[in-house]
Amino acid sequence: FRSLLHTAALGGGAATWFLRAVVSAPPEGNIPWAMLFLVKSRDPLSRVAFVQLVSHAVASVADALGSAGEDGGDALLRLVDTPLQELLDEGLLAAAPAAEVAARAVAALVSFMLNVLLPEVSRVHRSDEFFLLVAQLAAVPAVRWCLVELDTVARLSCFVLGLRAPDFLRQAFPQLLPSREMMHAGVDPNVVYEAVAALLGAPQTRRATLIEDQLDNDRVPLTAEARAAFEAIFRENCAGTAMDARELMAYLERVQSKVTSTVVRSILQRYDTTRDGRLTLDGFLVMYSDRCHTAPKEAWRHLTLHGFGKDLRRGAPGEAAGAAS
Repeated sequence: FRSLLHTAALGGGAATWFLRAVVSAPPEGNIPWAMLFLVKSRDPLSRVAFVQLVSHAVASVADALGSAGEDGGDALLRLVDTPLQELLDEGLLAAAPAAEVAARAVAALVSFMLNVLLPEVSRVHRSDEFFLLVAQLAAVPAVRWCLVELDTVARLSCFVLGLRAPDFLRQAFPQLLPSREMMHAGVDPNVVYEAVAALLGAPQTRRATLIEDQLDNDRVPLTAEARAAFEAIFRENCAGTAMDARELMAYLERVQSKVTSTVVRSILQRYDTTRDGRLTLDGFLVMYSDRCHTAPKEAWRHLTLHGFGKDLRRGAPGEAAGAAS
C-alpha cells in the first residue's frame, strides 16, 4: 500500500477497483484489507498509508458521486441500504456505467465501515486510523452528507461515551458499547472529536507528515518540518549543546509517565552522545525518528505538549482545534 501511495498510482478505474477490493471477502482464511489494516495491523505506518490511499481513491471518484443532498449524497444513501454482496456483484457491475460502479464502490466502503468496522473497533477499542479515515472522507460533500444521514455523529458519540452514553444512544447502537474493561483502552478521544467536527462541516487542518516515505530505508528520516520542531524542543530542554542524564530525565518526566533511570541509561546507550555521555541533537532527532515510526501517537502527544499544531507550527489552527477538543 505504501508503494502504491508513493507512486500515486490510484485513479479512475483503478480507484474503483481498489475500493471494492478493500471490503471484498478474500480467499478463505484471510480477512478484508480494511479490517486487516484498520483494526488488526500493528504497523502504524501501514495503517496511516492505508487511510491515505483509501481517501485518495474516494477523492478521485468524487465527481461520479455528485454534490451533497439529492444530487449525490441521497443517491449514495440509497445504495448503502443495498446488501454488500449485491453492491460488489461483478455481474451487475459489468453492465453498469462507470459512474454507477464508482458510486457502488463508495457505498460498499461506507456500509462496511459503519456496519462491520466500527463495531469491531468498539469491541477492541483500538484504531485511531478508522476515525482519521472518517474525517478525511468527510471532505467529499456527498460522502459527508451520506454519513451524517446515517447517524454517524450519533454512532461516534455513543462510541466515545461508551457505558456513560444516554439510554437512547445505548438502545440505538448496542453493538458500539465496549466492555467495561475496554473503556479506557487505546483510542485517542481527540481523533473521534475531530471526525465529528469534520462531519459537522468544521474546517479541518490535515495533520502533517512526520517522517519521509522511503521504502528502502530501515531508519526513516524526519521531514524537514518535523526535524525543525523536534530541534526546537531539544534546545528548549537542555542548557547547553547536549542533554545530560538529569536534563533527559526531567524532559521525559514532562512528556511521559513512569520514567526510570534505566530508561534514561538505555536512551543514552542507544543514541549518539558526546564523549562525556550527554545526548546530542542528532541522537535526540534519531530517537524521535524511531518514535515517529513505531509510536506516532506518542510523538504527536509530545509535539502537542510543546505547543505544536497539526501543521507543525506553534499557534497554528490545528493546535487550536486540538485544544478545543
